[in-house]
Amino acid sequence: MHLDNVLKCKPPGSRSTPSSLSLTVESALESFDFLNTSDFDEDEDVDEGGPVGGADSVFSDTETEKNGYRSVHPEARAHLSEALTEDTGVGTSVAGSPLPLTTGSESLDIAIVRHLQQCTQLVQQIVFSSKTPFVARNLLEKLSEQIRVMEKLAALSDEHIGNIGSVLEAIPEFHQQPSLLSFWTECCGPAGVYHSSADRVVQQLEASFAGAVNADYPGLADPVFRTLVAQILDRPEPLLPPSLASEVVTVFQFHGYFSGPGMGGLEGHVRQLAGQVSMVRSLQSLRDEKLRQAVSGLAPSSLPAQQEVLRTLALLLTGADRGVSQAVRLYLEAAAGNQPFREKALLYYCEALTARDLQLQKAACLALQSLQATESIKMLVTLCQSDAEEIRNVASETLLSLGEDGRLAYEQLDKFPRDCAHVGGRHGTEVATAF
Repeated sequence: MHLDNVLKCKPPGSRSTPSSLSLTVESALESFDFLNTSDFDEDEDVDEGGPVGGADSVFSDTETEKNGYRSVHPEARAHLSEALTEDTGVGTSVAGSPLPLTTGSESLDIAIVRHLQQCTQLVQQIVFSSKTPFVARNLLEKLSEQIRVMEKLAALSDEHIGNIGSVLEAIPEFHQQPSLLSFWTECCGPAGVYHSSADRVVQQLEASFAGAVNADYPGLADPVFRTLVAQILDRPEPLLPPSLASEVVTVFQFHGYFSGPGMGGLEGHVRQLAGQVSMVRSLQSLRDEKLRQAVSGLAPSSLPAQQEVLRTLALLLTGADRGVSQAVRLYLEAAAGNQPFREKALLYYCEALTARDLQLQKAACLALQSLQATESIKMLVTLCQSDAEEIRNVASETLLSLGEDGRLAYEQLDKFPRDCAHVGGRHGTEVATAF
């Protein structure tokens, strides 16, 4: 609401011509309308793509791609203007046509949209996991960080009327991190200090570190860099090359990632990540008996509880080779005796239950079986309402594997109202199906 008021109060001279991007700012803000309603209308029409699809489309540097989005969605301008005027009263003009919500800076607009989208996704995940406190608490911490970012973005929008401010004004801490600041400056142009494309970040990583990574781990530079960008964006799996150009990395995501606890410098982190990716690739490259032997020979403390490692172990559980699956199950069961490993694994696999990737959801269920994670029962009960039959089945099997508590939860499924997963107004279907 504060950001909405800041943008509405912009003097007319600071507003740019209506564009698909300014409409995306409006659309992203609209995503939070359901927080102001006392009850949720299940009959509302839901656009499965939501505002995210359109936002990604305008995150391109070419005018051709932007015009393409506008031509494919000619109804967006009228629909959003009408909705904002009637429902929120946003925007006024002499002619009665709403003015677009924009800071006057396209780069700042893009950063606002990206972080609003991240907030929307976190709210949906929190709704899904609200009955599993340790998962919801971790998501709430992420949402709190996004609130701090949104406060900074609102302040920047208020201070810079249509002008690009310095990145040091947005993040003064860069003064103490000159190497990070220098790297980010190389990733973005002078007119886009608040954002860069994932493709440009990968290209800059290649220019800076490809030689060192390939010297230690031949041929792994590209997957290492795509994995790093995915982690900066808080994605559960590496970005695919075709998506790099359309994905956006904001300066707040970049700085926030490298300011995390225990995070070293950029170069040291790249080398550490390269070691993890190499370990994962080794497991992925082995087949049949060699893979079984490799997994069976792992000591319980030999693999770090890092995202890429945990993801790979879970996906190995979904393979056709029962010997490999059994070896991974035994490894996870043994590794679960290490409390720090179990806590990190439990958090990762529970959050993976909210992923859009059905294969990753299935893999996470199987991993939770191996960990005997009774803490995940309430999330699994909700997942049993998924529209995907395969996910319903594996979630049910996981419940039945979790002892007496899991069996009792399974027996209560018929009493669990299917509509309870459909919460959050017009985002209800997204919560129930995408998650």
